[in-house]
Amino acid sequence: MKILIPNEENKLVSGMFADVLFNDARTESSRLLIPFKSVTFEQSNAYVYVVKNNRAVKTKVTLGETSGNEVEIIDGLSQGDKIITTGSKNVSDGDTITSTNN
Repeated sequence: MKILIPNEENKLVSGMFADVLFNDARTESSRLLIPFKSVTFEQSNAYVYVVKNNRAVKTKVTLGETSGNEVEIIDGLSQGDKIITTGSKNVSDGDTITSTNN
């Protein structure tokens, strides 16, 4: 990465170093993060299973940044959606779901 910094007073000299942290304009609280293990892939598309009316609904999502075991969801889910986080690889669209966690 290359950045330009104004230096009219010549306080910055060649060889100086700096630690820089770039923050995304979005705050952590506004980001929708889910466990990466909840995501399934099919033909280069990402999906999660949303629970609606005790049924698994395969839902296409757009992934953002990955951080550790979590991935950001940019599109396809809303805050409050209930998703299958364990065993999603063994679920099919329309399966009846019994929730073990509210």
